[in-house]
Amino acid sequence: MALFGKKKGKGDDDTGETPNGDEAPKLRPPAPDKATSFFNHARTVEATGNIEYALTLWIRGLRQDPSDIGALEKVANLSNHLSQQNKGKISKDVLKATQHEDASYKAIDKWLEALVQWGYKVKGAAQAVRATELTHSLGLEEQAYWIGEKALRVATQDPKPSKDLLIKLMEVFGKIHAFDLAVQAGDAAVRVDPADGQLAAQVRNMSAQATMSSGGYDTTGEQGGFRKNIKDLDAQAKLTMEDQISKSAETIDSLIASAKADFESRPDDPHAINKYAEYLLQRGKAETEDEKTAERLLLRGFEITKQYKFRLAAGKVKLRRNRRILDQIKAAVEAKPDDAELRHKLEAAQSKFRDMEIAELTAAVENYPTDLSFKYQLGTKCFEAGRYNDAIPMLQQAAGDAKVRARAQGMLGKAFLRVDFADGAVETYREALSSHPVHTDDLGMDLRYGLMTALEAKARGDRDAKAAEEAEKIAASLAIEQFNYRDVRERRTALKQLVTELRNAG
Repeated sequence: MALFGKKKGKGDDDTGETPNGDEAPKLRPPAPDKATSFFNHARTVEATGNIEYALTLWIRGLRQDPSDIGALEKVANLSNHLSQQNKGKISKDVLKATQHEDASYKAIDKWLEALVQWGYKVKGAAQAVRATELTHSLGLEEQAYWIGEKALRVATQDPKPSKDLLIKLMEVFGKIHAFDLAVQAGDAAVRVDPADGQLAAQVRNMSAQATMSSGGYDTTGEQGGFRKNIKDLDAQAKLTMEDQISKSAETIDSLIASAKADFESRPDDPHAINKYAEYLLQRGKAETEDEKTAERLLLRGFEITKQYKFRLAAGKVKLRRNRRILDQIKAAVEAKPDDAELRHKLEAAQSKFRDMEIAELTAAVENYPTDLSFKYQLGTKCFEAGRYNDAIPMLQQAAGDAKVRARAQGMLGKAFLRVDFADGAVETYREALSSHPVHTDDLGMDLRYGLMTALEAKARGDRDAKAAEEAEKIAASLAIEQFNYRDVRERRTALKQLVTELRNAG
């Protein structure tokens, strides 16, 4: 990672100017302690659901330590979240947070505003490229690479890709020695304008530079250059081994030994920790010993970095190990179905595992409050556990995610029925069917069956003949499409009787 505000020496790739030709900004020294204070406050506020205020705190913290890539990601993600809520309009409070009265923050504030603009329009190539350029201008090379990868994806997927934007990305990637991405950006620019021979030659030169850089040929004449080539060849051999889809036992053992040695040489490095744990999980030897070691490694990664992704991964390992134990008990019960003691043991294990899943998902929701997929999973697990009052608010929030909206609403309708709220269930199922216009697939059939059930509950509870009539019509349509669908024939008969009963009563 490039040091924040580091000075470039003679012969370094950076010319001392920004991509626009301006003099490179003079930056204030970072203040990690101040940044941490803002970040901690931001996490607390974010957990309450006040996303806009949390974003302003992340921005203020990032001003104090622009090298924190986790905070950079937060600013981008929360900006995008607010953009969806506010139809792309940036609030005055957020914009104000990107500006500081001290003029010495001018360059950083310009960068912060660009990050927010990019977050609010993540599919905007111009915004993404500008954020990449300004990030590089601050000497934040790893961060520029992180944004640049995303900018390149957006720029190349644009229906009308911009040659100028692609060239800007190529130049930034070249300056940070990310020659593979530079070549990709350059190739895309050449496709936009095949007649530009000068650009094509520049890309060819960049491609040659990428080859030389990856092979180490540009250092052969230097002291130690030959040894560097040999080391790079060894590294390439390892990468080739890693990329094989089907790894032999001998290969995975070799990769684990290498990863272990790397970890032992730098035990506090998150990349070394993650790679060692990853290979152990792939092998899984000695029953669950590899898994236990991997879990301990991942927890260490969390303690060192405070990045919750390590804690999340450790939780998945624990669940995987306990799921295996649960499956073993299930197999034992299937082999001896009349064994009451085994059945009791299975029930206890299932309850324990379900509680474990809920605990892991609850922690994930607390740490990723804007990730609605975790809320959907938590709501589903709470429903399965019979914790309907806990499930309902999670499913209501999860319905904000278009990818799972109809499923979340369907589950929410079931939860409403379990707490005797038939009116809420009816309305929710109607919204779900509106979200999922194909009513004849598995999900569509399930939602219609749910609406039928909710209408029947309303009809019986409120003595509502119209609700009973609608429920009977849905039952009839389901039977026409799939005569043996669930218990729909019996339900239709019962509903016809209910309709008659309510009409006569009226």
